Amino acid sequence: MSTPNALEQLAARIVAQAKPGEQIEAYVSRGGETSVRVYEGEVEHFVSAQSESVGIRVVRDGRTGYAYAGTLDESVLHEVLAEARAIFQATELARDFLSIDVVPSRPDAAS
Repeated sequence: MSTPNALEQLAARIVAQAKPGEQIEAYVSRGGETSVRVYEGEVEHFVSAQSESVGIRVVRDGRTGYAYAGTLDESVLHEVLAEARAIFQATELARDFLSIDVVPSRPDAAS
């Protein structure tokens, strides 16, 4: 199991990949839970679960892209960052599309 310092270093490595003009926010998490039920001195139920995740937010010029994965695998981290950037670019395209000037119809202008 990694230490909190290792998770902090992982987040710092992700954030360090910011391109000029870009801000990156990284959330990394690793945890575990164990449940044991004993009846009359015998273990009748035992469950152990581990979880880990990463969330990466890319911010530039007031627009945001966010991606998440349920693993801290190094190869997946690069994919998550690339996906967050792709989502950011999609929001940029949507913003350009939505910024087209549209003259609203006026009810009193009906002929």
